Amino acid sequence: TQPTALNVSSTLTHISCKGANNGSAILSNSGGVAPYSENWGTANPLALSAGTYAYTITDNNNCNYTDSITINEPDSLIISAVTTNVLCNGNYDGTAALNLVGGTPPYTTNWGGSNPLALNAKSHLVSVTDFNSCTAQKTIIITEPTLLTATSNLSHVSCFGLSDGNATLNISGGIPPYKEDWGIVDSTKLSAATHTYTITDSNKCTIQDQVIITEPTALNVIEVVKNIKCFGENNGTVNLQISGGVAPYIQNWNGVNTNSLTAGIYPYIITDANYCVVGDSINVL
Repeated sequence: TQPTALNVSSTLTHISCKGANNGSAILSNSGGVAPYSENWGTANPLALSAGTYAYTITDNNNCNYTDSITINEPDSLIISAVTTNVLCNGNYDGTAALNLVGGTPPYTTNWGGSNPLALNAKSHLVSVTDFNSCTAQKTIIITEPTLLTATSNLSHVSCFGLSDGNATLNISGGIPPYKEDWGIVDSTKLSAATHTYTITDSNKCTIQDQVIITEPTALNVIEVVKNIKCFGENNGTVNLQISGGVAPYIQNWNGVNTNSLTAGIYPYIITDANYCVVGDSINVL
């Protein structure tokens, strides 16, 4: 009698992760005359990488059976992301949506404590693990605008009680263009007071601050009058003690010598360094 034909079936374990060598092939032999020997060339059937491998089975009668098996592997696990950056400096409103391909679904993600729907500005490391425990990592970079700031150039009220103060803002950071809101006041016609403003950039980020506009005190005049000694003489005098406003002061007596006055009424005008004016008259008796 003759032996039955050699027959071989294979049980394959394919690669779990791209580039690994944990594939295997276990052969079940029948027919021919046992025992059998396997020849895989230089390959180790218990540590195969992706590829096609030929093998030969030889039975005890030196009868041969030759065939091949193919070990497959998944595609590389690749992470890509669509991100939105932080709108306002210091916020946690950045986001990242991952797109995962390759590997073997389903996937689990690990953000290391970060919330991908509420990210601050920095580099965030995300790890992805597939069904075969293959892993991939990606660094997600979230940016933010620089801090929205403003400095002010002030012109204070020139004369007591006026509204000619001015505030010009120098705005930086955030995302231009900027909008200034001074409430009900005009920043070019400010009275002496504390004025609050709000700046809003194109991302709706806001800052609020104040400017303080000052004013001189009111011009004040004390008249020190010496009347004439005798009828018809011109030895009357007047001395004005001026305060308030902004020194120095200019007195305008319309050409009158205030140290040699005759009896009469004398008008005068006081002008300070800011061109603020006060006028009155004195009566020399």
